[in-house]
Amino acid sequence: MNVVALSESDRLLLQALLERGHDGARAAGAAYLERVDLQRIPWSQQRLLPLLYQRLTAFGMSSPALVRGTYRRAWAQNQLRFRAVAVTMAQLDAAGIANVVLKGASLVPAYGGDWGVRDMSDVDLLVPRADVYRTADLLAAGGWRPRLGGDVAGALARVVDRRHSWAFEHAGGHQIDLHWHVLETSRGPASDAAFLADAVPLALGSVTARRLCDADLLLHVLEHGTHGEEMSQLQWIVDAVHVMRSLGDPSGAAARLRRQADQHRLVDVLQQQLGMIVDALGEPAALALRDSLDTARRRRAPQTVTVRGRFDEFRRGGTPALPAARAMVRETLDLALVRRPVAWAVYAAAGRCPSAERALTRRGGPSTAAPTMQLPPCGPDGWWDAWRPEVADAVCGPGWWYCEPDAQGVWTEGAEARLSIPLGGRHVAAVELQLSVLGRHGGPTRRVSVRAAGRTRAMLEAPEGHSWHEVSMEVDARHPTAELSVRIDQPARPTDLGLPRDPRRLGAMLHRFRLR
Repeated sequence: MNVVALSESDRLLLQALLERGHDGARAAGAAYLERVDLQRIPWSQQRLLPLLYQRLTAFGMSSPALVRGTYRRAWAQNQLRFRAVAVTMAQLDAAGIANVVLKGASLVPAYGGDWGVRDMSDVDLLVPRADVYRTADLLAAGGWRPRLGGDVAGALARVVDRRHSWAFEHAGGHQIDLHWHVLETSRGPASDAAFLADAVPLALGSVTARRLCDADLLLHVLEHGTHGEEMSQLQWIVDAVHVMRSLGDPSGAAARLRRQADQHRLVDVLQQQLGMIVDALGEPAALALRDSLDTARRRRAPQTVTVRGRFDEFRRGGTPALPAARAMVRETLDLALVRRPVAWAVYAAAGRCPSAERALTRRGGPSTAAPTMQLPPCGPDGWWDAWRPEVADAVCGPGWWYCEPDAQGVWTEGAEARLSIPLGGRHVAAVELQLSVLGRHGGPTRRVSVRAAGRTRAMLEAPEGHSWHEVSMEVDARHPTAELSVRIDQPARPTDLGLPRDPRRLGAMLHRFRLR
């Protein structure tokens, strides 16, 4: 849970932006500008300077040139970003795909319709989970590509069952954060039904869209404030206060907030967030809503590291048990890249033991595949670099995450990762891998076995820190693909190791491979 530690300059800036009394806000604004060096303030404060300009102007106070410039830049960039996305929204409407604007753009009415007071780095769009692939096809046709590059189908195969959203980028410099779930901890098939059903019209210039209803919008703002993003450390407080002050029906919104907080196991989270606003600003609306949540049912969410806790994430929002169980199994087994789901499920149920794999492979061949299975040319040294998106899409099947160029590799995600390397008629005797194993970092010993054809060819173990390994394995070139397995004992979440918030379960990183 993120707890905001406000500095004195943070408090002065919030008072200048949100204090109802003009005298107090004016004094806080003057004190803030006198206290800080605008060239060196953190980004969490920088992104609030456009709103500070609006407030100072309303008080009849002059603003430093830098503050005026941030407002003008935000006004222009926000409109350009939204207009670029509005074309896609119109295409979605024409295709019959429901879409709802989230976060930044949906907050424009709460800020009085002023496009310049809140910086938007991207536009967030929610579509139904069932329409994600159709939406991605429309995005690709319009020149949008998944973040970090790669094939659209390959990107979605890795993230749709595991995450709640993924970013798409345009050559023009704009970005869409495509959501199929509003909340990252509510990922069941029906988790977003109420959000979509009760969305309300959103008029933004000549564009008519939809946004979350007031209570759902506030819930999303408060929940997103727990993500620990440095850039949003203050922004979520300002957003929440503006939404609360713009509620058309406070009592109805409070009742809706209670119901939704209960359905998504967020009662305690929202109370904490509202309590932080009360402590920082004494905001009456936040106090009233916090007190109203005392009457909500308190269904505490079990820890997500347990099976029960993970299942709970798929039940939230009212998803029945059977569809939730199916969704959880789909994520656990990473079925998006599985050729033979029944065989793969039997193998997993058998504890992923090599003998079960050998038996199932003899009966029906390889169980998994990579997104494209089209291996690009290798480098001049004969190696393929796994951090190249086109390489990862060609060989990385279930259990691999997205390629990370900065880290020069691609992480395993979960208990096992499969490589399906297309041989293309090559006369191949062996595959050589370069990979590293995630260090213990004070945790349990992490062992990684590398298999081919259901037989263990190497057993790797990590010391306290990361370890580098080279593995060579013979393969049967009679088959069109070489199916290799990287099996991880004790995969770890980065948060368990004291690293930044990250829901993945990591074990090993593939850097390069070659055929010989």
